[in-house]
Amino acid sequence: MCPNRFENIMVDELDRHGITAVASHTQVPDLEKARREDIVAAVRASGADGVITARPVSVGDKTVTQEGVAGAPFGTAASGYGNFDGSKDFLRANLQINLYDGETTGLVWTATIDTFDADRIARVSRDLDKLMAERLRHDGFL
Repeated sequence: MCPNRFENIMVDELDRHGITAVASHTQVPDLEKARREDIVAAVRASGADGVITARPVSVGDKTVTQEGVAGAPFGTAASGYGNFDGSKDFLRANLQINLYDGETTGLVWTATIDTFDADRIARVSRDLDKLMAERLRHDGFL
């Protein structure tokens, strides 16, 4: 998953939900090499109330098999049609989402999300944003 693309989509989606957001790569160009102090300084300089992080905990292929009888109502064996076996491969990812307080840098909210569309970055980003916005509002952070 390309971090910059993921962040840019998330920023656009959060903006659509009325949440002002800034992608980290616009504030800290090389996050991998940045020191903690650099990140804290960038967050404080931006005036952000909080920082949302998303990281893959695990990524791998998962095969989901759908079985049934072709042509039979609801997959029952009541019809004379032959058996149908089908499978589809999905890229599965387990993501951890964290919200940190911008002032104290402490963790204030976390979620773990499974997706079976991990290779569809735009779709996952939009779906993830919608879910995050709903949960953060529900939990009183927005």
